[in-house]
Amino acid sequence: LSGYYQQWEIHFSAKYLKQKGNTLSFVMKNLKHGAGIMYDAIRLGVAPQQKLVFQDDFSRNELGENWISEWDKAKGSSVGLKDEKLWIDTEGGISVWLNQKLPQNVRIECTRKVVVEGKPNDRLSDLNFFWSCQNPKFERKTDGNFAAYDSLALYYVGIEGNYNSTTRLRKYDGRGERVLWQEKNDKEHLLKENTNYKVVLEVNKGQVSVWVNGKLYFTQKDPNPLGGGYFAIRSTKSREIAPPIVTGK
Repeated sequence: LSGYYQQWEIHFSAKYLKQKGNTLSFVMKNLKHGAGIMYDAIRLGVAPQQKLVFQDDFSRNELGENWISEWDKAKGSSVGLKDEKLWIDTEGGISVWLNQKLPQNVRIECTRKVVVEGKPNDRLSDLNFFWSCQNPKFERKTDGNFAAYDSLALYYVGIEGNYNSTTRLRKYDGRGERVLWQEKNDKEHLLKENTNYKVVLEVNKGQVSVWVNGKLYFTQKDPNPLGGGYFAIRSTKSREIAPPIVTGK
């Protein structure tokens, strides 16, 4: 079983925070890196009338209490901070949760790049997220296996999972049902290697939406919307780096 390598880079600077109308935005210098899935920026917040409630520059030696990682701690795997970056190197699935409950109406933005350079763990697949998770149950000490989350209540998007073949929007109902809301399998929605993808996840008064590079991939009205909850970057067998994470309220 070949492992996979992820590298996330997260860095904050106050001068990149800008106010535009009623929407708080986070502007990040474009990062250049030769490997992994690259997040150029991540923004979490709600509109209108936002205020900053969380930020992290990872300028320390330990991940700390703000983040909880769930992963298979197999031999040769590791998760930690180095040079103000979040480094992940695991053989199985992994979820890294922001250990802070976000509001019901929320907007999350990030840019990712799947880098394929012929290295053993390169795989063009799986730009995935959980959000609005009602009860992550961090104490269960899951190994990050995807099936371990089936019983939770959350929203999930898997952008070109299954080896770049399916893009799916689901609602996990908290009773073991992973309700498939929408799916796209056409060539237009396939990932391309070494390409930036700006992903926006939004919940606004029960309307759940996902944009990729400015295109609306999914929008779905939830008649029983989830309340405020937790956000996680989810991955399986791919390499990535992540710049800053900011939460607004």
